Amino acid sequence: MSAGKILAQARIDAAKFTDAGGFQVDVTLTTKDGSVSVTTTGTGSGRWVLFDNEGNGVNAGKNSVRFAESTLNAANYPVRNSNGKVAMRGHKVSYLDANGILQNYVIEEVFPNATLGLIICIMGDSE
Repeated sequence: MSAGKILAQARIDAAKFTDAGGFQVDVTLTTKDGSVSVTTTGTGSGRWVLFDNEGNGVNAGKNSVRFAESTLNAANYPVRNSNGKVAMRGHKVSYLDANGILQNYVIEEVFPNATLGLIICIMGDSE
């Protein structure tokens, strides 16, 4: 099965944006067991949630990072398990923040985008 021309181009563009679109950062990924580590590029962001389920103000946030799966595959980084499912929960992520300080995270949730071939990882603080 193949993708239409526009979808194929959108996948190329999405990978290009996360890899070298001008907003990318160098990111080091390490497997849960520490056996594989690669430095690649991705886009990262943080968001703050200011309300709890009851409408009360809270101060909580999460950081996320996005990768093109094709880039991780090219670096021989293990993305999927033997069942073909994206299995990156518990992997470690490190990158420099806007102030040049190394930030270390652990992937808590993974959202693969099967349409564009991107992987969105929601991260928690590293232990």
